Amino acid sequence: MTKPVDIGHVMTLIANRAKEILVEEAAIEVQRTDFVLEDVQLLTLRDYTSILSMGGPVNMMIAFSFDVSLLHYLMNCFMSGIDFPPEEKEVYLEETGSDLLNTIIGNCTALLGCKELVHFSPPVAFSGGKSLVKHRHAQFYRTTLQTQFGDLVIVCVGPKDMFDQYLNYLE
Repeated sequence: MTKPVDIGHVMTLIANRAKEILVEEAAIEVQRTDFVLEDVQLLTLRDYTSILSMGGPVNMMIAFSFDVSLLHYLMNCFMSGIDFPPEEKEVYLEETGSDLLNTIIGNCTALLGCKELVHFSPPVAFSGGKSLVKHRHAQFYRTTLQTQFGDLVIVCVGPKDMFDQYLNYLE
């Protein structure tokens, strides 16, 4: 059996890849990055959030939570020249966040150095500044990437075995 992956290492990989994509793909400068291990009962999320679950040697849930201004900017960058009906804007905002999460986490799995296969669920997206309530065995690891367009908050919640395939808490 492979030894568990260090959460700090995982967060650093994810934050670094997120910064690279923001800079290289959207010309966004990351002004500051904060890493925090939080012992809180409630973690408030930003305007738009995409979440996925990782399994295998890395057992955790990962959320990318965006300020609406940053996500609008990213959507406009990535969808430049693509027409879509205005009534579908919310769907495209959520899809932009989910695509970024999927891409960044997918890129990072190869860098983990695990011999076992890392599995992850499809992203689940939602809007409206929800909160995560701490389960008795959970830990919140948070990284905030501050940009001129707003913040991207990356949250790892572990261990992953607290969630089912639909990201519901297991009792």
